Amino acid sequence: DTIKYTSLDTFTDSNVRERTPYEADGFLASLSFWALRSERAWPRHSTQFVLNNPTWPTEWKQYAVMLVHGHYMQTGDASLADANFMRLVNQTMFPYIDAASGLVNFTRTRVASMGTCLF
Repeated sequence: DTIKYTSLDTFTDSNVRERTPYEADGFLASLSFWALRSERAWPRHSTQFVLNNPTWPTEWKQYAVMLVHGHYMQTGDASLADANFMRLVNQTMFPYIDAASGLVNFTRTRVASMGTCLF
């Protein structure tokens, strides 16, 4: 019952301190939710929220990709991935990897691995 009583309509690690879901918290909460409950709409709703409203730590954005993958594995429904494909590519950080250093670099124009500018 912990998940039932500590979760509002989105995943947060504290309903008193936080009012917005975060990707990393959501990943952990969704794993528990998928393991212990049969409902799949709540994690999907929270995943779509973090896709539309990403949080600041660069590494947390990558959790959104794992959340969408988890949704697909739990439901067989690819519509969340289909509807957010380019956003998910962006969340992987691959478009931002600097070829010279191998590090993530947000200061330059994003370039796809084939050399095609994404914007």
